[in-house]
Amino acid sequence: MNGIMFPIQLSKEDSEKAAESLISFSNEMMELERIAKLRVERLFKNLSNWRLLNLVPIEAWIKKFDMKEVKYFERSTNLIEELIKLVSN
Repeated sequence: MNGIMFPIQLSKEDSEKAAESLISFSNEMMELERIAKLRVERLFKNLSNWRLLNLVPIEAWIKKFDMKEVKYFERSTNLIEELIKLVSN
């Protein structure tokens, strides 16, 4: 079972700070997810031959966007940095 705990020895003020920090982190992650989904949707909709598909095979996506492992890692790292900057502003 997964969960999040705060030590019971924390003061009320520290517990509130920890909870606020956790909620803030969660909100930032949801915003990153929303932005990433919008970017993928935009990529997907720009491909006229894919618009009518409900599902795109991963092999087709990799081939279309040249997602070789090294390039993918570098682009993913750059995208995460870009998304964090967007959320931070």
